[in-house]
Amino acid sequence: MKVIFKQDVKNVAKKGEIKEVSDGYARNYLFRNNLAVLATKNAIKQAEKQAEKQAKIQQEQKQKTEELFKKLNGFKIKTKLKFGEGETAFGSVSSQNISDLLKEKGFEIDTKNIILEHNLKTLGEHKIKINLGFGFEPEISVVIEKE
Repeated sequence: MKVIFKQDVKNVAKKGEIKEVSDGYARNYLFRNNLAVLATKNAIKQAEKQAEKQAKIQQEQKQKTEELFKKLNGFKIKTKLKFGEGETAFGSVSSQNISDLLKEKGFEIDTKNIILEHNLKTLGEHKIKINLGFGFEPEISVVIEKE
């Protein structure tokens, strides 16, 4: 029996896929749990239209991400920290601080997308990567100066 999956089913199919499954599996599990529908001609046409629409949206998102990558790659932001004797920093620069600094410059970047192994506590320029998705990871510079 051919079915169209309405949701992802682990190790079986992804949402929108059309697959041949056994009659019992379809009736007793997939249909009862609203995971799939019977693949009629109309349902297949509708699924194909939905897939085209989704692909178009995905392409637009990828283009926007690429534009953001071009703007961010090589971007430099500056911040200041207080330092004591012996170059001991009072505080540090975290991914939240970096996100806030980027927001001031007009970039909306979520803190979970900033790849930071540890908070920054030393003077100078630090290279940071940002995961934008679609394989785009621009590298920005965070410059820490004495306050």
